[in-house]
Amino acid sequence: MQPSTMEVDDDFATKSAAFLSWLQASGATLSEKIELADLRHQNSGRGVVAKTDIESDEELFSIPRVLLLNTKNSDLATQHPDILKTVEGQPWLELIFTLLYENGKSDSKWRPYLNILPAQDQFDTLMYWDESELKELEASAVVYKIGKDSADKTFREYIWPKVQAQPSLFGFYDNVHEEEVLQAAHRMGTLIMAYAFDIESEREREIDEEGYVSEEEEEDMPKAMVPLADMLNADADRNNARLFYESDALVMKAIKPIASGEEIFNDYGPLPRSDLLRRYGYITDNYAQYDVTEIPSIMIVDVSKDQLKLDDAEVEQRTSLLELFDEATEEGYDIMRPGIEDDTLGIFPPSLKLLIALLVLPRSSLPPTVKPSKIEKLVARNEFPRSWYQVLLHVLEARLNQFPSSLEEDRQHLDVYKQRLQGGKWLTNQKETRRRFMALNVRVGEQEILQHAISVIKQRLKQEEAGEKRKADGPTSGSSTPKKTRR
Repeated sequence: MQPSTMEVDDDFATKSAAFLSWLQASGATLSEKIELADLRHQNSGRGVVAKTDIESDEELFSIPRVLLLNTKNSDLATQHPDILKTVEGQPWLELIFTLLYENGKSDSKWRPYLNILPAQDQFDTLMYWDESELKELEASAVVYKIGKDSADKTFREYIWPKVQAQPSLFGFYDNVHEEEVLQAAHRMGTLIMAYAFDIESEREREIDEEGYVSEEEEEDMPKAMVPLADMLNADADRNNARLFYESDALVMKAIKPIASGEEIFNDYGPLPRSDLLRRYGYITDNYAQYDVTEIPSIMIVDVSKDQLKLDDAEVEQRTSLLELFDEATEEGYDIMRPGIEDDTLGIFPPSLKLLIALLVLPRSSLPPTVKPSKIEKLVARNEFPRSWYQVLLHVLEARLNQFPSSLEEDRQHLDVYKQRLQGGKWLTNQKETRRRFMALNVRVGEQEILQHAISVIKQRLKQEEAGEKRKADGPTSGSSTPKKTRR
């Protein structure tokens, strides 16, 4: 495997070549059918591309477990055990310390790999957006998931004291400032979020016959940087490779035929574009199918209080009933993008349906007369009273009104930004234009979901009204059902 001849930046190409040489010298096996390509012309950094046709199930490369950059393979744990002891059981902080330590060593075993990882100014993840750029996402719940303030607090508590005590151990000067260390920690945290893999232990985990890990794995898994595997870009529709976990190596295999010249893609799973932007700093239309819009539970409660004239005690009485269903009030509820011609209530999560069903319960159905089994059946069958639809409609409209501009306006702005990017007519710079373009994509996706959801509920209300009208009108003239007579 060689770096692509497309590369024109000597330093970029030199680092790629050094990285590949290091991989092969360190025991990795790389197929001659792939190359590490310079894809900066499409804002993709490095990527892996097929040089010739590849068959399904062909091995693309194999990375020995000893090459993984993690706490197990680094000598930080053995040479300076006190460092990791303070964050024991916290995989993110353990790996941040490890990356800071290895990056600070000029002779690190992983130096050729560390040299090709993005610098801080190359990230487009939301952690690095300024306030004016984040304002473009003000109505999206993703801005509350960035967590920069909480990360700063954690770094000040755990990272800064250790680095301040031994700055040279991490490659800093003796008079290093706290802010410099925080920025370095943020860079490592961003690298972990965008590049690291959750790695199962060969002893602690069982691998199934196809090479996949079981679904019962605990969420807080040990993390590791996997050289070359993290060079693959991701695409939900064009995913053609998968990483398999073997006892002594991690193996990337083709999961379908790959034609010569095609890029090789991994897949992040069903991530909405808002999370794709937050975690990885980019978006693609192929992940639009996974978009969601979050509805805050406080908004549902406030609208219910207003529409149903409930006081705080009545709301508490109704929401406490969630315990009967082994549920609890969530911070927010995700509404999904519909499938093709989907006009059903399936876009709403069952927990959201249940919460509103409890809030609209008439007083006569409250404890001690409440029947959980009956409510469960009604929710499962989507059999709701008119008040349920009215509350949900007002919630959806209130959520849509939080966006600073309409869907139609945002679509127009999106076209303008697309033309700017394609024609090189940027705003202040290319980065700002690109970020605003990505934010608009997220906004448009979330508003599309809300508008569709509103149309679904309005249609259901019309059906309810039509049904009530038919009942009120009674049988039409000439169509009355004759009474049966006993013979």
